[in-house]
Amino acid sequence: GIGSGLIPFGSVALWVTIVLVGGAGWLLALRARIVDRITVQHLAIAEAGFLLFFSLFIWFHGYGPDLTSQEKNSDMMMLSSAMRADSMPPTDAWLAGNDVNYYYLGFVLFGSIGRMIGAVPAETFSLALATVFGMTMVAIAGLAGNIVGRWTALTIARIGGVLAIGFVVVSGNAWAAFTWLSDPAMHWNRWFFGDIDEGELAIAWHSTRILNDNSAISEFPAFSFILADLHPHLMALPYAITALGVGWMLTSVFRDRNLSAIWPKLFAAGGIIGSLYALNAWDFPTYLIVGLLALLWGGAHRTIRERVLAAGIVIASSLVIWLPFYVKFEAPTRQGTTALAEALANVPAIGGLLASVSGYTDERTTFGQYLSIFGFIWVIAIALIAVEFYRRREQAYDAGVQKMIILGGAVFLIGGLITPAPVLIAAGLPVVAILLLFERDRSISLPNISLGLFGLGFALTLVPEFFFLIDIFNNRMNTVFKLYYQIWLLTGLASAFAVISLIQAFRSAATMRVIVGIGAAGILALGAVFPVVAGHQWLEWRNPEREWVGLDGLAYLEATDPGAYAAIDWLWHNAETTDVMLAAGGCDWVDALGRPSAGSGVPTIIGWDGHEIQWHLGDPEYPQELVDRNTAVQDLFETLNPTLLDEYNVSLLYIGDVEVNGTQSAQDTDSRCSPGPFDNAGNAEWPGPGWTEVFNQDDVRILRRDST
Repeated sequence: GIGSGLIPFGSVALWVTIVLVGGAGWLLALRARIVDRITVQHLAIAEAGFLLFFSLFIWFHGYGPDLTSQEKNSDMMMLSSAMRADSMPPTDAWLAGNDVNYYYLGFVLFGSIGRMIGAVPAETFSLALATVFGMTMVAIAGLAGNIVGRWTALTIARIGGVLAIGFVVVSGNAWAAFTWLSDPAMHWNRWFFGDIDEGELAIAWHSTRILNDNSAISEFPAFSFILADLHPHLMALPYAITALGVGWMLTSVFRDRNLSAIWPKLFAAGGIIGSLYALNAWDFPTYLIVGLLALLWGGAHRTIRERVLAAGIVIASSLVIWLPFYVKFEAPTRQGTTALAEALANVPAIGGLLASVSGYTDERTTFGQYLSIFGFIWVIAIALIAVEFYRRREQAYDAGVQKMIILGGAVFLIGGLITPAPVLIAAGLPVVAILLLFERDRSISLPNISLGLFGLGFALTLVPEFFFLIDIFNNRMNTVFKLYYQIWLLTGLASAFAVISLIQAFRSAATMRVIVGIGAAGILALGAVFPVVAGHQWLEWRNPEREWVGLDGLAYLEATDPGAYAAIDWLWHNAETTDVMLAAGGCDWVDALGRPSAGSGVPTIIGWDGHEIQWHLGDPEYPQELVDRNTAVQDLFETLNPTLLDEYNVSLLYIGDVEVNGTQSAQDTDSRCSPGPFDNAGNAEWPGPGWTEVFNQDDVRILRRDST
C-alpha cells in the first residue's frame, strides 16, 4: 500500500517496510531451516562481490559523473520525481499537474534508497548506476553458478559464473574487436562518438549503431554501463536475470506432487516476472515466455490440466499484482492505420498493443551485420549444436516430427534467399537444428538449457526482421534495441553454459578440452576489446585530465553556473511538495532547459517537449497541450497573469542564466520551445509586488508567489 494512498510514501514508511519484510523473510528462512553454514558462506561471498563491483564502478564513473549529454537530464528528472513523490505514480516534474507515464519502477526503487540515506538526486544517480552494476554482476554469476552446479563440482560452477559475467556484462561485440585490430592506434585515439560524416567510426559509439536502417540501436550491457544513462532497460537488467532465475525454479516446482502446495511459488513467480512490465515493459513478455516454457518443460510428466492451471496462476499473478501500474499507465505506442489494425484495436486488454504492431519491409539485416553483433555467441552456439548432434546421433526420434521440423528449415532457407532476409538463414536454421536436438532428448540438462536459451535468442532476432512496434520514431529502431538487449542476455548466459557443456562432452579427449578452453578464452579476450577501448575513449571525452570528481552529477555547475547549482540544492531541500515552478522550457535535448526541475524534482510547466510527446504517444491531445504550455511560459514571462498562474498552480518563479540570456543550444522560440531570453527576467525589479524573493545567489533568483 505504500504510495497508493493507503500509506504515505516516505523515508519512514520505507525503513519500516524494510525492517518488517526483511525480518519476516529471515524468520521464515530460519523456521524452514534453509539457512546453514554453506548458505551464509555464499551470502557473504555474494555481498563481498557486490561491494567490490559497486566500488569499482564508483571509482570509474567518478571520473565523469556529469549529468550532461544524451538523455541523462531526462533520467535525472524521472529519478528526482520518484524521490520527491508521496504517492504513485510520481508527479512528472517536466509536466506539472500530470503523473509520470513511463516505466518508473526502477526510478522508484533506486530513488527510494537515495531518499533513505539522505542523498540528493544527482548523487543518487551515480549510486543507482553502481548498484545496478553490482547487482547485475552478482546476479548473473549466481544464476549461472547455481545452474551449472546442479551437474558439476563447486569449482566448475564458479567458473560458469565467471564465464557468464564475461559473456553477458564485460564483452563487446565482434565488430568492436575486429575494427580495433584493423588499426589499433587510430581507433584507440578516436573521439567517443566519432564523426560519421568524415567516415570516422568510433568503437565506443558505433559498436551499437551497426545496422544502417534509421540508426537502429544494437546496444549491449558493457556499452550501457560505460555511457551511464540511467535508462529502464539498464535498471531492469538484474531483475531480468532474476526472472531467469525464477524460470530455473519453475523447472523443478512440480517435484511436489500436490498442486495446492506449490501455488504460492507460482504466485510469487508471476509477481516477480510481472514487475518487469513496470521496470521495462519490453522485457515482460519475453521473460514471461521463458518462465512458462520452463514450467511446462519441468512439468512434462504432469497432466495437461495441471500444467495449464499452473501456467494460468503465473500469468494471472503477473498481471494482478501489478494492476495499480496498469491502471495508470498508457503504453507509448501509436495504433496502425490499416483495417486490420483497427479491427485488432477492439480486442479486449491487448487490442491496443496488437494494433500497434506493423510489418517491416525496409532494408533487412545482412549476414555480416548479424555476425558483427552476435558473431561470438553464434560460433559458440554452432559448436554446441554440432557436438550435440554427434552425441545424440543414435538416440530415438519421431520421424514424422523430424520431417516437419526439417520442412520448416527449408522454408527458412528458401524464404531467406528469396526475400532476401539473411537472418532467416543465420538464426532460423540454428533454431531448426535445436528443435531437432530436442526431439531426440528433451531432458533437463545443461546442454539443453544452453540450447533452449540460444534457440529463444535466435528466434527473437527474427522478429524485427519482419515486425516492429509503432512508436514515435515509426521504424524498427526501438524494437531492435529492446529485443537485441534481451537476446544479448539470453545468448550470453547460454554461451557460458555451452562452454562448460563442451568441456564436459570432451572429458575423455584432453586435446579437445584444451581447444575449447583456448577458443573460449580467445572469444572473451576479443570481447574485452570493447570495454577497454570504449572506456579509454569515454575517459578522454569526459575527463582527459583524469581528476576524480566523485558522485555528484551536478558538481560541474559549481564552476560553470554556481548559482544554478545552489538553486537546485535549495529547491530540493526547501520546496513544498505542492510547488510548481515557472522556468524556461521546451526545446528537447538541451541540458540547460528543464535542469532546475530535473535536479530537484520540483515540477515546471514544460520540460523537454519531445520526450513528453514520446511518453504520451498514446494520447493524441498531448502535442497540442505541449504547444499550449510553451505559449503559457512565454506569456507568463511577459506578464504574470494570475488566471494563467492559477491554471498551472505556479508558486515559484525561477530566474537564471537561461531565462536572462537564453541558450545557444536553442536560440529560437517557437510553439514547442521557450528557451529565453525573456525581457523581464533581466530586470532586477521584476516581478514586483505579490512575489517574495526566497533565494538569490550568483545571479540566480527564486521568488515565491505570496498567495501560495
